[in-house]
Amino acid sequence: MKNIVFCLLLSLVLSSCDKDSSSEYLGNSSGSGVSGSTATILTYKGFIYTVDNNYLRTLSLLDPSHPVEVSSIFLGEGIETIFAYEDHLYLGTRNGIQLYNISNGAKPVFTGNSFHFPARDPVVVDGVLAYSTTNWGSEDGNGGGTLSVISVVNKNNPITINQLNQEYPCGLGLSGDILYVCNARYGLNVYRTNSNGELNFIKNLPTDPVYDCIAYDKLLICQTKSGIWLFNIEDKANPVFVQRINN
Repeated sequence: MKNIVFCLLLSLVLSSCDKDSSSEYLGNSSGSGVSGSTATILTYKGFIYTVDNNYLRTLSLLDPSHPVEVSSIFLGEGIETIFAYEDHLYLGTRNGIQLYNISNGAKPVFTGNSFHFPARDPVVVDGVLAYSTTNWGSEDGNGGGTLSVISVVNKNNPITINQLNQEYPCGLGLSGDILYVCNARYGLNVYRTNSNGELNFIKNLPTDPVYDCIAYDKLLICQTKSGIWLFNIEDKANPVFVQRINN
């Protein structure tokens, strides 16, 4: 339910920010769809991709008023999140990340995976690095987790190159070299990244428990326990609170 509410509010926020978008898909010039790291549905280049616990489904938007399912791939149990970047889908699962090539949008093709012990697994991607959190706690912040940096230079063999221990991390967002990591107990953590996979902690922003975020232009949109929190990120490393939209 939280994801549904977040998506509805996000669509309102983004439509007010950009009412004249004529791009082929909602995204940025790097080729990534606009979605949270805990999303289960997204649009990319004329297709809808969605995951449930077992399946990756593809729907054609050739006629946007009548989407048609064009493929359904059984993936097994534990499929939780989906993220698109440069003609690839990154599926967060209970056991790791699965990559699918979507150069042919109607027919996703499996390319590789990265395994970890069973845990929740949001993911975002920028260039040849993927960032993922795992957690094995409850939404009240009880439990542990990790923040991982994964090299996807070879999409047939993703490799974890850095990992930090965390207390109940949730979703993630990226803006340039700044990574925002949501936390169900301590608010929002801000890190600076680099091409070597290093993570340099900048600050913590105390908020309500925060579950996911999206960096969109100069706006950071956060899904929290109480509603949507908006931050100005013109200075990416120093988000400034702007507004709260209560549930």
